[in-house]
Amino acid sequence: MKVLFISNYRDGTGWAVGSSNIILALDKAGVDIVCRPIKLNNNNPNIPDRLLELEKKSTDGCDVLIQYVLPHMSVSNSCFKKNIIMYNTETSDFRPTSWASYINLMDHAFVFSQDSFYASVDSDVRIPISIIPHCDDIEKYKKQYNKLKINPEIDNSYKFYWIGEINQRKNLEVLLRAFHSEFAPYEDVNLIIKTTNKSQQQLQEFSTSVKSKLKLRPRLEDYKKEIFITGFMDDETLMSLHNACDAFVCPSSGETWSYPTFTAFAMGKEIVAPLTGGFTHYLNTNNCWAPSTSTKEIYGETETFFDLFTGYETWKEVDLGSLCDEMRCCYIAGKKNTNPQIEKFGHEEY
Repeated sequence: MKVLFISNYRDGTGWAVGSSNIILALDKAGVDIVCRPIKLNNNNPNIPDRLLELEKKSTDGCDVLIQYVLPHMSVSNSCFKKNIIMYNTETSDFRPTSWASYINLMDHAFVFSQDSFYASVDSDVRIPISIIPHCDDIEKYKKQYNKLKINPEIDNSYKFYWIGEINQRKNLEVLLRAFHSEFAPYEDVNLIIKTTNKSQQQLQEFSTSVKSKLKLRPRLEDYKKEIFITGFMDDETLMSLHNACDAFVCPSSGETWSYPTFTAFAMGKEIVAPLTGGFTHYLNTNNCWAPSTSTKEIYGETETFFDLFTGYETWKEVDLGSLCDEMRCCYIAGKKNTNPQIEKFGHEEY
């Protein structure tokens, strides 16, 4: 068996990192694999040397095609004995789209959570569907990293943090609301936000809007100031950011995995995240602080395709009060994530 794997592993996104890890895991397992990239953005990140080597291999003799792409970008090719599609979903279904018609042309579908399985069945996907977790290079978690120098004034404080691209689904607004509602300005606790798709000014304006609507303090200056970090970080620096903080908070309304959350988990940081989607592969009530969720119709997710994330779909939205409670318990009660079990997610075990 020789496999051709097509994905956007050169894009420098979380999706691209997931693609890279799957390719490397299959290679590590002894699969004769060839990879070819598609581009969905203009990023030009460094990629592992082994992927460059696999790119140079010939596609001659490939009899299995795996496409980790948006379903409407996939093509079923009769030149291959088996056509496999991998895809992500974060909502209740994708019935308004044409995705099912493309997926049903394949022989097999791989999704990354039980929620995605149900969404696919509910959207009339009729081919066999398998649920698999993502994987990671767990060797990097055996190394020692410095603590990133963020701000000397907060060195000894308790630090909640979040890493990701800002959009409606990531739900940064509810994180800001929870932090400022639950913690008084005099408490020795801080919130750090790291993103690449917004500027410092945009983040400050967003934060000001949230605080103004909360109306909890007489003046905006009376609120605790968040710390915003923008721009690209290399892997070493990003790991040092994780190492400098205490508790990662992910209030997303849907995640098929979330590499920032998994990285924080693997490094032994406390995790505040709902037990939905891909989180359930590595989080449970014993190792994280899990706010409750409720099913809500999607509203306001405008930076997507016109027929995806519409008001016809629902997602599981974190409850604000529960998020406040779990962040408070995390701050007060101490360690839950004392011995993260990550070996089964390594390339060798995939």
